[in-house]
Amino acid sequence: MSSNLQTVAIKPSVATSLSYMRQPFVPASFVAEGPLSTQFRAEQEPALSEATQNVLRRIANLRSPTRPSMFEAVAQSKGIEEMLFDATAEVKVLTSRVAMYLDATWRNKLFAQIDSLHDADEWEHDDKPLQRDSFATFLKAICDIKPKRRPGLGLTHNGRLIAAWTKDASRLTIEFHPGNRVRWVISRTLDNESEQFAGDTNVSRLRTSLQPYKPEEWFAA
Repeated sequence: MSSNLQTVAIKPSVATSLSYMRQPFVPASFVAEGPLSTQFRAEQEPALSEATQNVLRRIANLRSPTRPSMFEAVAQSKGIEEMLFDATAEVKVLTSRVAMYLDATWRNKLFAQIDSLHDADEWEHDDKPLQRDSFATFLKAICDIKPKRRPGLGLTHNGRLIAAWTKDASRLTIEFHPGNRVRWVISRTLDNESEQFAGDTNVSRLRTSLQPYKPEEWFAA
């Protein structure tokens, strides 16, 4: 079922630079054959710096995601840079679970976009970082659609991910919600007249919902 949706502006961003961690976070599964085991960490900790041990502990903590109801309390106990670092690390580790479905170049550029979205210097105090459940919906959509062209990415005020594909005068914008829900808007100009179509569906039906509008114009290389 189609309905009119309010346009959500895509937030501009630049590369993230954390005062205590200058290098972008890369999940362990992308730099080694597999995740670091508890035994490995125990054996190696004496030889690791305190900063490295902190990173390993952060990765281990991501295996027990914080409940949404605890988000505000956790955010208040952290500085903005630390909060953004943790959110970035969490979605990158989530991406590592579906790495086999993503081209390495595509994945690396996605990571750069996430770093850019979480730029501490451009961050608004009341904004929420990228939400894990929203990003999980995005990954499901990408793995199903397999677009050749990467979208531009943005965040809503409450941390939901937005992806936009533009081709000439037409644009497809998708907002990814928790619980596998997506909202999409198509804007295009035909015969000098503007048209807009919108829908709200489960991510598993996104491809089918877009099919009447020939989405290959946005997704093809």
